[in-house]
Amino acid sequence: MVIRILLTIALISTVWLGAAYYHLAGTNKILRKDLTTNRELVSAQAQTLKESQDENQQLRADLKSMDVDLGQTKTRLTAAESAKIQLGRELRSTRETVTASEAKITELTQAIVGLQTELDESNSRQTSPASVAAYQSKIERLEQALAEANSKVSPAPSAQDESPPPGYLLTTSRARTSLMMSVGPASAFVIVNYGAVHGALPAQLITIRRGTETVATALITDVREKFSIAQVQPESLRGALHKGDSAVIAN
Repeated sequence: MVIRILLTIALISTVWLGAAYYHLAGTNKILRKDLTTNRELVSAQAQTLKESQDENQQLRADLKSMDVDLGQTKTRLTAAESAKIQLGRELRSTRETVTASEAKITELTQAIVGLQTELDESNSRQTSPASVAAYQSKIERLEQALAEANSKVSPAPSAQDESPPPGYLLTTSRARTSLMMSVGPASAFVIVNYGAVHGALPAQLITIRRGTETVATALITDVREKFSIAQVQPESLRGALHKGDSAVIAN
């Protein structure tokens, strides 16, 4: 009887130990699985941390580069502001020079026209050659000064830049042909007795003729009341121009 009881207890103990073993084995398997999962999670977090550190380092480098670019931009901006101020000063100075040159051109042109008129009157009165030579010398000096003043205002325009618009028609009560009152040095420009009162406008094209021969073309660049200044187009020049040549106003 005692033996049977002991056997029963041993059997029960064996069953319990077996159950405990299987339970521990299952728990161990679960723990191993959890450990593997945690390790993978830690590895992923470590990789994310490394990527974040790399991104942070790149952001620091970008920020440093942006600081350098900002400094360079500020330097360029300062230089641009300085250049703008300097250009403003030069523009004001240029405007003053142009204004003074234009006043000088008006004064010289009027003086030339006056002397030319006096010379014409002297020729009609058969004045002495010495007096005529004196008038011509004064006119030449004034024309030289006029050429210098005119060059300070603007260069001679080209036909492409200053050609009259298509379909443009001149409205004037004067005949289509005027006369050249004066010729500038090296035939660079001419003065014609065709002014605002006759319908003259800037950029009108005139053809300069001697008889039936065309010797040059010119563009009117400065219009006054009774006369105009026209810049001769260098490529059209066919010899020296002379006072009295015909200036035909083109349509």
